[in-house]
Amino acid sequence: MRIPNYLYLAPSRAWHFRQRIPSDLAKQTGQTAIKRSLGTRDILTAQCRALSLARQYADLLEAIGKLDWKLDLKTLPGLLR
Repeated sequence: MRIPNYLYLAPSRAWHFRQRIPSDLAKQTGQTAIKRSLGTRDILTAQCRALSLARQYADLLEAIGKLDWKLDLKTLPGLLR
C-alpha cells in the first residue's frame, strides 16, 4: 500500500499528519508546515483522520488568506476544535 505524502510515522510508531502552508501565509507564521499527531498506530485510521484534518485546514487557510488575518501557528489547531 502506498503511504500518502501527508502521513509520516514517528519514532514512537504513531502516525502524524503534515501539511505545507502556502508561501504567503508561511511568511506570516515563520513556519512552512502544520504538523499534528493523529494518535494512532493504525494506517487506515490515520488516513481517515488525516483526510478530515486536511479538509479542515484547507478551508481554514483559505479563509485566513481571504481575510488577511495574522496567523499564529500555535493557535491554529485550537481553531479546529
